[in-house]
Amino acid sequence: MSTTRVHESCVIKAPIEKIWTSVRNGQFTFWSSLKSAEVSGVEGQVGGTITLTFKDDTVQVVKILEISDYLHTLTYELVSSEPAISVMSAIHTIKLNKVTVDNSTFCEWISDYSSDVNQSVIQDSLYKRREAFADMASALE
Repeated sequence: MSTTRVHESCVIKAPIEKIWTSVRNGQFTFWSSLKSAEVSGVEGQVGGTITLTFKDDTVQVVKILEISDYLHTLTYELVSSEPAISVMSAIHTIKLNKVTVDNSTFCEWISDYSSDVNQSVIQDSLYKRREAFADMASALE
């Protein structure tokens, strides 16, 4: 049995407001692996979907489940993936917290998978979170 959660974190030397603006709409424009993000419905609204097309031609549709401007959290669920991933469900949450000492931001990206997840999905998720954080830091610091 493997873990069903990936929890990655980092500190980015940029104000929380700047990072929140780049995360809130779920389009992840900072992420170098992403080719495009197409919003269905109203941008930045709970219930809307976003089609994320990656440079490796993977296409994933995610549904926004929660946005909190107060807590600086975005939660979204994987609705579909082409090619398919070998997991029944995946829910992802990005959390931001202000680091008051230097006005940087503590960022967390938590991915919770159903119990049928395998180690290759966990490792891929871990790698992609780290890559996305590095891209975010490069784009926003």
